[in-house]
Amino acid sequence: MSRFERKFIINLEEYQKLKALVQLLGICDSHSLKKDRYPVFSQYFDTKDLRFYYEKIEGLFEHSKIRIRTYGSRASPSSKTYLEAKIKRKAEQFKLRIPEIQKGRFQPGKDLDFLTSMMAEERMVGTCNIYYEREAYQIPDNSSWLRVNFDHNVCCLPPSEKEASLDHEFKHCLDDGQSILMEVKGLSHDPSELMQWLLKGVDTRAISFSKYIWGIEHLSAL
Repeated sequence: MSRFERKFIINLEEYQKLKALVQLLGICDSHSLKKDRYPVFSQYFDTKDLRFYYEKIEGLFEHSKIRIRTYGSRASPSSKTYLEAKIKRKAEQFKLRIPEIQKGRFQPGKDLDFLTSMMAEERMVGTCNIYYEREAYQIPDNSSWLRVNFDHNVCCLPPSEKEASLDHEFKHCLDDGQSILMEVKGLSHDPSELMQWLLKGVDTRAISFSKYIWGIEHLSAL
């Protein structure tokens, strides 16, 4: 399915203005009902020579992204963890999402067999961990929805470091924690009138931003 997505790095003043507008138009994401934000922790995997990273930054028609993502605190039994993959092969693009059924065990099936085989064949290793706190909203738009995410405290960690080590000396925060990553997503490839009106509230231009690419580039510079 073709989707529309734009990303912006905004400051606190822009965030407060846009949040007030989004709250008038929409509702909190179900994960954000009890608290304004919920933690998201991702472990990214790549080949030892970072082939997936280079495929992405070179804009190749074929590239992959594989991660284990946890929504909520990794220590909480109510958190949800998935093995996820986004794979693009020329004109075809598909996503896989396999839920964790027990600690370290994912739901068996063809998707899991495909991914574990691919990871073994490519000798993939953990390359980067990304943590942030997500504040999410849904806005009704004609017969569909817009999704607006505000990602706070976006930071990257070496692959050996877990959520419990967020005070690690090598932790790096986006713009030293002064900026917020805003994502606006819709089901249509073209922005609706509502979305165009909403985006006028953002002074900065949309950017191409990948948390994984950003994290790898920072960790490589250490």
